[in-house]
Amino acid sequence: MKARRAGWTGIGVVLATVGALLQTPAQPPRQNGIAALLPAGATLVLQAKDFASIVGDWNTSAEKRKWLASANYETFSRSRLFLRLKGAYDEFSTAAGVPPDMALVSDVAGAESALALYDIGKLEFVYVTRLPSAKTMENVLWRTRGTYEPREAAGTPFYVKVDQASKRVVAFGVRDQYLVLATREDLLAGTLALIGGRG
Repeated sequence: MKARRAGWTGIGVVLATVGALLQTPAQPPRQNGIAALLPAGATLVLQAKDFASIVGDWNTSAEKRKWLASANYETFSRSRLFLRLKGAYDEFSTAAGVPPDMALVSDVAGAESALALYDIGKLEFVYVTRLPSAKTMENVLWRTRGTYEPREAAGTPFYVKVDQASKRVVAFGVRDQYLVLATREDLLAGTLALIGGRG
């Protein structure tokens, strides 16, 4: 009799626990690492533990050479998507004053990095990467900051440039060994505030 009562008690505890869990609202997953420095609302987030190594490996790889010489790349280069990306590339180049080519990517590729897309159709994004201070001051964006308009967020200066023809925005800033690059001023300011809050 006691064994049967203990069994029913155990089943009752399990059912009560399951019922309580089903009534508890689901909590959004906490972001860890560098993704926690991105403002909320991203459609897609890509992360890398060592983006600089990935870029270096790609630039020297046989796969890159094969891809650029392939029929698939030739077909892709005539696609509507490619032409759209080319248009965004040209707008970014005009706004930033530097082309967003592999030289720039290599220049701003740090260790732990994340890219968050907020509006894929407009290619609105935030890119944040951990870079040593010395490398941050050497990159081409930092050297051209005099052509940008200075702003400030959370006590951190940042720089904004707008191409009047396309309305394309390029903004960047540096805080606590993080380089942040964005295509919206509010997203850049939000990222700098989150970095400051972590410190």
